Amino acid sequence: MTKETRKAYSCDTFLAQGKATKSGRMIFAKNSDRYMGEAANVVYFPSKDYESGSRLKISQHEIEQVEHTNALLGLQPHYIWGLEIGVNEYGVSIGNETEHSFIPPDTDGILGMDLVRLGLERGKTAEEALNVIMSLIDRYSEGGVCSPDGPGADYNNTFIIADGKEAWVLETLRNQWVAKRISDPYYSISNTYWIEDDYDKCSNGIPELAKEYGLPIREGKFNFAKTFALKTTGTDSFCITRRMRAMEIMKRGCGHIDVPYFINMMRDHYEDNEVLKPRYDAANAVYMCLCFHGEPGIDFQTNSSLIVDYQGVDENGNTKFAMWVGLNLPCCSTFFPIFDLDGIPETLNGAGGKYDTEHLWWQLERMKLGIEANYNKYIELWRPYQRYFDGKSSLLAVEVAKQNLEKSERTEKLAELLKEIYEASKSVYEQIEKDLAAGAPVEEHRALYLESLKNKYMR
Repeated sequence: MTKETRKAYSCDTFLAQGKATKSGRMIFAKNSDRYMGEAANVVYFPSKDYESGSRLKISQHEIEQVEHTNALLGLQPHYIWGLEIGVNEYGVSIGNETEHSFIPPDTDGILGMDLVRLGLERGKTAEEALNVIMSLIDRYSEGGVCSPDGPGADYNNTFIIADGKEAWVLETLRNQWVAKRISDPYYSISNTYWIEDDYDKCSNGIPELAKEYGLPIREGKFNFAKTFALKTTGTDSFCITRRMRAMEIMKRGCGHIDVPYFINMMRDHYEDNEVLKPRYDAANAVYMCLCFHGEPGIDFQTNSSLIVDYQGVDENGNTKFAMWVGLNLPCCSTFFPIFDLDGIPETLNGAGGKYDTEHLWWQLERMKLGIEANYNKYIELWRPYQRYFDGKSSLLAVEVAKQNLEKSERTEKLAELLKEIYEASKSVYEQIEKDLAAGAPVEEHRALYLESLKNKYMR
C-alpha cells in the first residue's frame, strides 16, 4: 500500500520522576500546539452530581453521564468541549498528542481532547482515568474533527496520565489501544507511536486491524509502534527529532530537574547547537522545536503550557501539587502559578477566535507576532521582562505558600501579576510597531505571512 502524507500537528508531553527530579517527586508538563490565532482559555469545572441515567453532550457525541464528576482545571480551545491539558482535584494530570498512522483515523469517534476531560472528570487516580479512557474508546472509538475550519484535522492520540504516585502512557488507533506504566525516570511523547511490544495492557482487536489494512505482522508479541507508526514522511518525522531533544535535555539534567528546568526546556530552540546557529532562529522553523513557531505552510504554534509539580500528600492523605501555566509561545511569554483550581482571574478565560483586548493570551499573541517580524532583534526587548516575571512568579509562589491567605487574596495577587504581564507585553509590542513604522526591516520570509495573520485575527 502507498503511504499517505499528512500535515503534521505538534505537541510534546513530558514526565520526570524519582531520581530524575531534584525533589525526588514527579513533575508533569506539556507544551500544547494548536492552530495560529486559536486562543487558549484557562478553565475551571466544579465537581457536580447528576441524576442516574443523565446524558452528556460532548463535541461530537452524546454519551451517558456518570453520577459524580471531579473538579478540574484545564487549557481549552474555545470551540471544543474537551481540554488540551488538565489536572483534577485529586492531582490526576493528563496531556495528549496528535498521532498519525498508515491507517486513517476514525472521523466519528470521541475527540482526544474530550477524552482528556472525561478522564479527569471520572478518575481519582492515574489508572482510574486510564481505564475510563480505554473503556470509552472500546465503546465509541476515538477520533474526529479537531479544527475550527471543519474536516482535515482528524487524528489519533497518545496520552500521558499521571497522579504523583504513578504514570501511564496510552496510545490509541481508532478503537484499539496499548498502555504501559512509565517506570523510566524521565519520559516524553511526541506525535508518533512509541510503545512497541513492552505494553502492560492492550485491547483485543489490534492484529485484526493490522490485517484489515494489509500491514505486515511480525512473529512474537505484537509490536504496536513498528506496525502502525508513520514516522518517515515529510514533517511527520520531526516528532522524532523533538522527542530526542526532550530526552536529551532531561538526561542532561537528571537528578536536578525542577520547575525552572522544565520551563527552560519548554522554551528550547536548539540554542546550544553550534551547527544550527548560523542559519537558524526560533521564527524560522528549520526543525520543529519544543517551543514551536508557525511558519508558511505550517499554521501551528505552541499556544499554551501546563506544569504540575507534585509535592507529596497532606495530613489527610490528599495529593499536594502546584500548577504553573504559560500562555502563547513559551519563549515570548512567562509561566505563572495558579494557586487554586477555581482561582482563575477573568483575563485567563473567555477568549474567542479574534483579538480581544480583555484577554492576556491575545495580548501575548499580538506581541509575539511583532517579535517574529525580526526575532533575534525583538526578542531582546522581551527577555528582561521575562526574567523579571519568572523571578517574581517564583517569589509569589513561595510567599503564598508561607502565608495563610484566603482564596480570594491568592486570586487577587495572581490577578495583579497578570495585569503587570499584560502591560509589559503591550509596551513591548508598541515599541516594535514604532520601530517598524520608522522603517526597520522585517525578515523577508515572514513579512507576508505575518501580515496575513494580522489581517485574519487582529483586524
